[in-house]
Amino acid sequence: MSNRSIVAFAAAIVLFGTPTAARAQWAINTAPGAQTDVLTDGPWSIGYSFNVTTNFTVQRLGYLDWGNYGLLESHDVGIFSPSGTLLVSGTLSGENQAIDGLFRSLVVAPTLLVAGNNYRIMGFDPGGADAVMFDGYVSSVPEIQYVGAAYCLSFSLSDSCGSYLPGGYFGPNFAGTSEVATPEPAAIILLATGFVCVIGAARRRRQV
Repeated sequence: MSNRSIVAFAAAIVLFGTPTAARAQWAINTAPGAQTDVLTDGPWSIGYSFNVTTNFTVQRLGYLDWGNYGLLESHDVGIFSPSGTLLVSGTLSGENQAIDGLFRSLVVAPTLLVAGNNYRIMGFDPGGADAVMFDGYVSSVPEIQYVGAAYCLSFSLSDSCGSYLPGGYFGPNFAGTSEVATPEPAAIILLATGFVCVIGAARRRRQV
């Protein structure tokens, strides 16, 4: 490979990077002014709609455990595709499952959410025991854009909640990683080496 080819190849890697996984964190988190309530007139399906701007792999599902005292009820949580297909789901209950921040956490099979699509995460709340959050949550992952809350009366986990409102109740959550292009250190070294070779070759040509 010529010196110029080495430089071009290394420059491409440095500029565009290679896909690396970002640290997994909850898609939605609390914001100042967050409040909680217990829905006693259920059962309900509650959740929110969101857009994905970069391919995102879901690795965990969660449900709000305000106070970290353990969930008193079982909560089915699932993510639905734009067409309403259930892509990944799980059930959270009790206090045996890991706690991460304000959420009980359940590891699930890695599930890809494709950039440019709108998805919905919903959680089933039998009502009357566990608190849900409202009017105080924000997107905490740049690749996930919160659209609006959804909630409707239902007797099991449901995605047919109609329109999505700017605010509302929510308890389900998800975490995972996105593909972020980052420069490789080896590529930076390769690029510097290539530049040195090209400069050296140019000087030799001038001396001839």
